[in-house]
Amino acid sequence: VRFSYEGGAAEGLNNDDEGAEAAAAISARSVFGAPAAVLREVSLLRLLGGHPNIVQVLDAFMDSSARVFLVCEYLERDLRRHMDEAGRLQPSCTKLFAWQLLRALEHCHKRCVTHRDVKPQNLLVDPSTNILKLCDFSLARQLVLSGDVQTRRVASLWYRSPEIFLGSIASGIALDIWSAGCVMVEMMTHTPAFPGSSDLALFFQFRVLGTPTETSWP
Repeated sequence: VRFSYEGGAAEGLNNDDEGAEAAAAISARSVFGAPAAVLREVSLLRLLGGHPNIVQVLDAFMDSSARVFLVCEYLERDLRRHMDEAGRLQPSCTKLFAWQLLRALEHCHKRCVTHRDVKPQNLLVDPSTNILKLCDFSLARQLVLSGDVQTRRVASLWYRSPEIFLGSIASGIALDIWSAGCVMVEMMTHTPAFPGSSDLALFFQFRVLGTPTETSWP
């Protein structure tokens, strides 16, 4: 067994034996014990299990240093690395990836689960088959009865919707769709839709889309 891939929160393991089919990605959570956040992520992944465009959790365990590890199925790279190596994607590939991403989000939303951190680094890709899978549910939540997620700690900066910048309580489904749209733009143009290093990125959104009015954003 050898380390063959390193992602933002995971390291991939696969077997050098040609006949071996087993492969897994090991995701480490540097936490003490098994806090609610880790248990929530495991339970949500199990709830969503079986969908072809959501990464499957195979096991979870804790080492002697009290780090919790999630063992998930292995894919070679994330979408960020894939775009960096392949350059601008072909339109047919962009449409295929977008379709798979929306299928994964539909599956989540039908089960009242919002991912809240959709970005290229959280989309795993098998370049040999063009299969795409949504991963890293560490910020995911199940919707409460109102449909709102009561926190602003959502989404990476480039994929965060305007209402989050403006301090609104995040509606998880709407946030996921905005983030997915940003990913689609990036796949088509090979450039982030709204890059920025701080909340000032909001002004770039307004420059592109226009300032919201009482009619468009009451």
